[in-house]
Amino acid sequence: MPTERSLSPETGHPRVSPADPAGTGRNRLFAWGLFVVLVAYSVTVIDISNVSNFSINIVLSFLAIAWCILSLRESIVWRVPALVIFAMAAYGVWQTLYSDQKIVYYGWTTTLRWFLAGVIVFLSNQFFRNQDLARRFRIGFIYFASAVCLLDVCQKATKTNKLLWLFEAPGNGGLHGVFHYYNFFAEFNELAVPMTLWMGLGQRNPRISYLLLAALQISAVIASASRAGSILVVLEFFVVLGIAWWRNRSGLPLPILGIALGITFIFSWITGFDAVMNRIRTPDVFSARREINLSSIQMIKARPFTGWGLGSYPYVYPQFALFDDGNFVNRAHNDWFEWASEGGIPFAAAMLLVLIWTLPRAYQSVWGLGVVFICLHAAVDYPFSRFGITGWYFALVGMLGVWRPERHRRGRSRVRESGSSESEEEQLPDSPGK
Repeated sequence: MPTERSLSPETGHPRVSPADPAGTGRNRLFAWGLFVVLVAYSVTVIDISNVSNFSINIVLSFLAIAWCILSLRESIVWRVPALVIFAMAAYGVWQTLYSDQKIVYYGWTTTLRWFLAGVIVFLSNQFFRNQDLARRFRIGFIYFASAVCLLDVCQKATKTNKLLWLFEAPGNGGLHGVFHYYNFFAEFNELAVPMTLWMGLGQRNPRISYLLLAALQISAVIASASRAGSILVVLEFFVVLGIAWWRNRSGLPLPILGIALGITFIFSWITGFDAVMNRIRTPDVFSARREINLSSIQMIKARPFTGWGLGSYPYVYPQFALFDDGNFVNRAHNDWFEWASEGGIPFAAAMLLVLIWTLPRAYQSVWGLGVVFICLHAAVDYPFSRFGITGWYFALVGMLGVWRPERHRRGRSRVRESGSSESEEEQLPDSPGK
């Protein structure tokens, strides 16, 4: 197999990786086009009219069509998540056309969202076969997430509820970076925290700069007062620290882990624990959501296999409501129940299959653990309702599908007179431990 030689950015040693047709300049251009699209989804979450969302959907569609036309002769990679999500979109088409229970407009718009989710996974499968490109994409996401957190800190310091001090945030949930809902902000950072920490701890030499960025992300989530989000990012922090120490226990000194812990605690102390602790101490943290979940279960029991129609949840829910506090229930506050109630239990099981498929890859890579934690958060909230959050999720799932542990050459390669070289290969810290 032909190989390409380059220096590892982590160690400075020569690195050998298979020559990859996905590393063409054209594919790099399309990959960064996808990055810009995902950033656009995130910064327009605040637009609840969905006008921006539909416009970006069109751009993403043209991006995918253009890539397919220009890449007809390239090899295509298919992984389980892309196939499963496209199958979910196909089911939405069938349901909207033929099921006696559906709301046509919401059926088509929700089906389109699932189709575009499949497109993001598919494109990621193609672009990120080039491991260096995938790594640069992740670094770009780390910087973008950190910038959103820094914006959040500045907004809180100036006590503004306007995006960039210009645009009023909708609702009464406050403004958190570019998000108008604290759980959206937390879920977005749940994807970023593991990869930021791993950039800091998973390298041959720990990087304090990335530990500082991870501390900023975690402390911003805690300051947002998202209960589930705060618990999950703290859990992510300790999970990544544990994996980093276990895999590098002979090379990663405990003081470095202590520094990571100390920096994160100081940042969190500065931003404040009071708001989230007050919410955690609420006598009944599942107030209202418990009744909504029980109603969702009744909806699922009524149509367990075919569901009530994609996108129909808020309009079917009143038939099963157990209480009325005067508020419009726009979501199930549990994406898993919402998928099962709208598309049937098999529909929700398809997403469970995607989660199970990503579990070992997320653990092996470590940077991909966020895709698991956001699925846990989806059990008490609805992150999958916004591409500004889960567009990144689908991109990372696609990236995990083609991720492989990089290997580099350790020490100096001895070049023989014949032109061949011999060296000893060693796993990078972001590969599975032996």
